[in-house]
Amino acid sequence: EILRCLVGSEMCIRDRILSLPFWFAGMSFSVAKTNEEIESYSKLAVKTAILSSVKSYMYYELGNVYQVFFEDGKKAIENYEKSKEPYTCVNLCTLYIYKRDYDKALKNCSDAKLYQLTAINYILQNDYKQALNSIDKKLQNSKNANCTDYAVRGYIYRKAGQSVLSDKDFDKALKMCPKSEKIKNIYSVSYTHLRAHETSQDL
Repeated sequence: EILRCLVGSEMCIRDRILSLPFWFAGMSFSVAKTNEEIESYSKLAVKTAILSSVKSYMYYELGNVYQVFFEDGKKAIENYEKSKEPYTCVNLCTLYIYKRDYDKALKNCSDAKLYQLTAINYILQNDYKQALNSIDKKLQNSKNANCTDYAVRGYIYRKAGQSVLSDKDFDKALKMCPKSEKIKNIYSVSYTHLRAHETSQDL
């Protein structure tokens, strides 16, 4: 088939060359037996990509390989940053949080419209006003809200000293997810911080 293509038109040869990245990408999962082989094929997919849109996608896939198979956040970030795929910001959002690079995390979380994670980033920087603005965007449509969204806002309210609003949101969160240890932990941490603040004021 290859010889038939070579004897044929230039268009056939061009199509073969352009399809090489996808062939290597496919080999990384259909043939490769080790993580190193998956990495090798994925790198070849990037290297053989001629079209910028294809190269962008292959960088995204290579980033996934490093994140999933190697748990190498640094190399994953390096490749995601070279990709122009719109959904790379979702991966970069969480990776930069783990790196504690909150400025870059904020940008990517915001670009991805991950309002809960954006709010958490602001919380980590003690910017509760912006944190509240972010989580409120998520809660504008209650149909898309989950119990963690209400718990996060409850935490923000408690840090801001608005106990009534905080308790209201935590009640809502616990009614939605009564068995969630995550919600209970957020409530416990927020309450501990509040008591510590009140004790310091009493002193």
